[in-house]
Amino acid sequence: MTKNLSESFPYISIGATTGATFSTTVGNIGLIGSFGGISIGATPIIGASAVVGAATYGAVKAITESDPTAIGFIGMGSYGGVTLSSTIV
Repeated sequence: MTKNLSESFPYISIGATTGATFSTTVGNIGLIGSFGGISIGATPIIGASAVVGAATYGAVKAITESDPTAIGFIGMGSYGGVTLSSTIV
């Protein structure tokens, strides 16, 4: 467990740092929908960016170790992201 943490820490910390930089530069993000409006501050942005960093670590490990199941899930996640993005935009 310690070995995986030491390998994944740079990915997670770079993700959190990127989120903090984005939040500092842009500020709060507002979302408006049928539910009303909500403001998202720095904490959720930094947390989400750290999760993206952890997911990036998992994707890199899956590709370097040629894990077909994980690579399949990476493909399905990518397809879902593209589909959602094209639906919203």
